Order: sequence, then C-alpha cells, then structure tokens
Amino acid sequence: ALGFALHALDGTKVLAAASPRAALHRKDVAEAIARLGSRIAAIEAEIEASEERDEESLRALEEVRRKREQARARMEELQAAGAERLQPGEPDAAMMRCGARVQWAYNAQAVVDADSGVIVAAHADSDASDKLKLMPMLEAAKANAGRAADETVADGAYGGSGAQLAAAEEAGFAVTVPRPEDESDPFHTANFAFDRDRDQVTCPVGKRLARAGY
Repeated sequence: ALGFALHALDGTKVLAAASPRAALHRKDVAEAIARLGSRIAAIEAEIEASEERDEESLRALEEVRRKREQARARMEELQAAGAERLQPGEPDAAMMRCGARVQWAYNAQAVVDADSGVIVAAHADSDASDKLKLMPMLEAAKANAGRAADETVADGAYGGSGAQLAAAEEAGFAVTVPRPEDESDPFHTANFAFDRDRDQVTCPVGKRLARAGY
C-alpha cells in the first residue's frame, strides 16, 4: 500500500532506439540539395555538349534527380516539424546530453512512493531540462494516487525555476529541493578546473583538491 509520507521525484535520460545515422539535420540536408543541384547542372551540360545520345549520362542524371527529390522531401519533414534536427523514426526524441555524450534521447521522469516503492507517476518528453517538470509531476502523482504525499523531495535541477516552487507552495504541495547554486558565487562549481590527467580539481583560489573515495 502507498505510504504517502514521502514521494521522491527524479529523472533520467532514456536513449532513443532509432539509429543516429537516420537523423536529419537541416544544415546537412540543405548542403546535400545544393550539391546535388550542382551535379545535375554539370551532367545536363555534358549531355547538351555531346553530339550523341549518352545513355549512361541520362541514367546518372535520373539517379541524381531522384536523390535530390529525396533530400527535398527530408527538408519538408524538417520544415513541417519546425526543427533543425529530426529523428524520423522517433520524432518525439531530441538531442540531449547523456553522460559525456550528446545523443538522441528522451527525458524521463518518475515519482516514487518511498514506503512501497511504487511508481505513482511517470512521463517522458523531449525537453532536456528538469526546471519545468516539478508541478506537472506533482499534479500527475496526486491525480494517480488520489492525494499528494506529505512531502516530496527532488534534486536541485527541479529548483531552478522559482515559479515552479511558488506554484507548488500555492497549490499546497510540500516540496523539498536543494537551493540552486548562485552562478555569481566565485565558488560556483563552474569555477573549479578539472585536470583529467592528474584526476584532481583546482579551486578558484588555486588549491589542488585530490580525489577522496571513489
């Protein structure tokens, strides 16, 4: 049975199943259309300059024209989706950071009841950020479980939007998230330099911090 004393919200990136090679990139498609257009013009010039009917050149022209039409169709897909990049096999996937790499993926969210281990809400979409996920997941968990938990905890990624925290408080949700880092703070994590070869970090005042533990 659900305990409702504590719910935990967290997210993870789930890789898309479609091959990255199948993805469309507007810049690459536009370049392909231009390149194929130039090739068509060159073959047409060769055919016009030839005194005899060149069947091989005619077949080559037809093939290049076919490829250009395919490229134009891909551009139409991108324009219809209003996207710079598109995975045709999984149009809801998006390029997002997954560990050390940027890959086609979904940002999956789950709210878990601490007492029972039951997932009371889950969602996946193409928005890589968690900043606007707090309220939708709180509302989904409440709708699915019948009531809100006494307290819901989440990591700092969900505290990046003050509007989300304010909306949660106004709606009566008890939420605990770490205070977001102040980027103007000289000791913000972005100001610590990592030396991969030595496996150590240098802090903003120049002190070297060796790894402790795993």
